[in-house]
Amino acid sequence: MIAVKVIGICLILASACAFAYVTIRDSKERVSVCGALIDFVSYVDARIFYFRDPLDAIFDSYENDALEQSGFVNALSERNVSRAIEVSRTGALLSPEIRKVMSDFSDRLGKTPVDDQHNNCRYCIDALNVEYDKLRTEVPKKAKSRSSIAVIGALALILLII
Repeated sequence: MIAVKVIGICLILASACAFAYVTIRDSKERVSVCGALIDFVSYVDARIFYFRDPLDAIFDSYENDALEQSGFVNALSERNVSRAIEVSRTGALLSPEIRKVMSDFSDRLGKTPVDDQHNNCRYCIDALNVEYDKLRTEVPKKAKSRSSIAVIGALALILLII
């Protein structure tokens, strides 16, 4: 009977630790993806404004590890930023507000004069920077509290078992 309790306690602690790890990893990935999207929009802005590159060439030449891992860069082969966000893990990591900003950015991309596209990119970068700063301050606090709750819940279950 004691062996079963010990195994149960070990499983509960392992589950709590795994939950805490996944929560912290996802939180860090949110910050990373938001920062990578700032890089992406800045890259698009520079390639359009300074070099007048077509969107196909811009999408084909873009590289970023965080966005490649989330599947966004591969999904850009469809030539639609909104669609790339939807089909990749990137969309699940973004807040609804940022998804809306990126959707608006995508809708105007390549359909307006260069100066308007530059302004569109600047607006999107500013909105992403606000979200990025917010995430950098909020995410560590939320991750810490969620992992603490998981461990406390596991300890409470262990006390019930004992």
